Amino acid sequence: SLEEDESKSSYSYIRKKKKKYEWLTSQTFLEWIKEQKIIDYIYGEYSHPEVIRKSGDLLQKMCKYQLFSKKEVDLIWKTFDSNFHEDIMRATLEVIETISKVCDEDI
Repeated sequence: SLEEDESKSSYSYIRKKKKKYEWLTSQTFLEWIKEQKIIDYIYGEYSHPEVIRKSGDLLQKMCKYQLFSKKEVDLIWKTFDSNFHEDIMRATLEVIETISKVCDEDI
């Protein structure tokens, strides 16, 4: 089933990284999130305002570990270029305000 394939994928990733790390760390988890394109899904075509709001903490942590890049910025800005509902745009603005306090100014 699809769920089994996904869990094997997650498990395989963590298992490969385990050689490098003794246990799952925040950075390893955030790297996995980035590689699995979770942010793409959050800000993609099926986005929801509450999920976007909750993503602020995740994006702050990505900033902390220097895993937040121009790619993520572009994904977030796409919510303003597309025909997303105004609730999604409002939630995105809230997230931008939240992450702007911790992210590098160069992004």
